[in-house]
Amino acid sequence: MNKIKVSIIGLGEIAQNFYLPNLVNNHLAVITALCDIQKTKAQILSDKYEIPMYYSNMDELLDANVSDAVIICTPTNTHYELAKKSLIAKKHIYIEKPFVESYNEALELAELAKEMNLIAMVGMNNRFRYDSIMLKNYIKQNYFGKILYIYSGIHQHKRNIKSFQIAQVEDISVLYDLALTLLDSIFWITDFPEIHSIRSNVFHHSTRKIDDIALATIKLKNGSLISIEANWNQFDEKTTYYCDIHGTLGGAEVNPLRLYKKIDGKYTLQPLLQQMSNYELYKNSYRNEINNFIQILQGLTPEMSSAQESAYILKIIENIKNSSLENKEIIFE
Repeated sequence: MNKIKVSIIGLGEIAQNFYLPNLVNNHLAVITALCDIQKTKAQILSDKYEIPMYYSNMDELLDANVSDAVIICTPTNTHYELAKKSLIAKKHIYIEKPFVESYNEALELAELAKEMNLIAMVGMNNRFRYDSIMLKNYIKQNYFGKILYIYSGIHQHKRNIKSFQIAQVEDISVLYDLALTLLDSIFWITDFPEIHSIRSNVFHHSTRKIDDIALATIKLKNGSLISIEANWNQFDEKTTYYCDIHGTLGGAEVNPLRLYKKIDGKYTLQPLLQQMSNYELYKNSYRNEINNFIQILQGLTPEMSSAQESAYILKIIENIKNSSLENKEIIFE
């Protein structure tokens, strides 16, 4: 079996910490080129990992035609242009979240990839966490019965997170970082239930222009509720992530994962195998999603994070923004 030839564009922290080391250790892939606007950085990393070619210009990389797939780890406001160029050059693409800046851009790229018979995958690493996969399987087995509501949130202290520093440069709100991650995880584990309406409040609490708090309630057509809270104003410097699922037959909590079964009218905690630490879950999720992308290209496994699904999540994000701006419940269409 021939190895998938991969190029990486954008060599920041996430590329260096996760994509480079995981791809180097993937026996089904080989990194053929690196690209970064800082050519010295590309050269240093290509020397470190013994990668034959490096570039500071993406057009030169695509013209060289040295890869089957391109992994894009650049700032969000560059994703659309770089992804479109890659698809037109007949390259499969993998884009670190968020996909692009708008639903229309996402839809266009998803349709272009389909037209070109190429894979367009978005790096939503929470889908590849062990606890997320377990929850998805339990929901499929109707373990919780009818899900009544899901309540989920991420709280981070803005001075302690890279994403907030990047957001100030890129002008990206908490919606496109924490809220997007929450929504993608919830809708993925529940197989994308149909939405009836959205009511939200999004505002900036301690910044001049970037929305740093988002609260949203999503009513589903099946009568269930989803509530999310994304917050860059955590009081202390510890990141808090939670997801509570309540159903007619049982429930669950995430981080750490706990399962409850309704027995004689009471929720009883169910025993689980020893779990990984939160850092191990996070680190392994990147390894799992990178491996999944390569296996998709080898024809070994189906997609787990498609461009079409990411476009849908961006549509939800835009409706959350509109609900807050108009100060009313939005009927989702």
